[in-house]
Amino acid sequence: MCGEMVDFRRNRDIISAMKSTESHLCFEGVPVRVRFSARRRRIGLAVERQTVLLLLPEGFSMRNAEILLHDHQNLIQRLLRQDRQVSVMESPLDFRIGGRLPLLGEEYEIRLETTPGKRPRFDGVCFRVTAADPAGIRRQILLIYRQLAADVINDRVEALAARHGISYGTVKINSASSRWGSCSAAGNLNFSWKLVLCPEPLLEYVVAHELAHRRQMNHSSRFWQEVEQLCPAYRLRRKLIREEARRLRSWRELS
Repeated sequence: MCGEMVDFRRNRDIISAMKSTESHLCFEGVPVRVRFSARRRRIGLAVERQTVLLLLPEGFSMRNAEILLHDHQNLIQRLLRQDRQVSVMESPLDFRIGGRLPLLGEEYEIRLETTPGKRPRFDGVCFRVTAADPAGIRRQILLIYRQLAADVINDRVEALAARHGISYGTVKINSASSRWGSCSAAGNLNFSWKLVLCPEPLLEYVVAHELAHRRQMNHSSRFWQEVEQLCPAYRLRRKLIREEARRLRSWRELS
């Protein structure tokens, strides 16, 4: 079992597996769909909508399937957490008092600020706004998001650049919807504030991607080697952030 090659991917290719038979298990309270395929040579493991999908070659026993799940329970828990973070992006934006909005992979409630003189802000627990109508709340929330993006992204750029000895120019936050970030020939970095709507590991990948351009202003194999040095898990994060981009483009409330 341990000597078999395991292909751990979380993408649509796994979910839409070829012709197969399917059985069901429950692993530590989590539903598991087990698919057997005569054409499969590798073991596949994925998570979608808080359900584990285990893809196995034909002839693989259910007993060994249970052993496999147990041996990889830490990975399964990590994939379940990632799936919960990504599912936040699938929720509609609710610009009302009591509504919940995404921030770095978590959801936070919108609350009305009743203390005189207080400004709209995120206090680490919730979004606090002074407007009560959805249009006013939306305007204030977008300003809060933009300020949070400036703070978080500047911190991540500064820390990662210092750790790897990378120089850069200015860091600017924009409202781009077509790209997450960019790096100019002069070394200036631009990032979309909408990155704070993503789970934090994906924001960190974009920061690493743009800083890698300070050493390679292209997308050659050397560039991706630089990215890997800055963000070893970049391959998975690169796939996930493409999914986030598709969702964000469908959210008219952000324009």
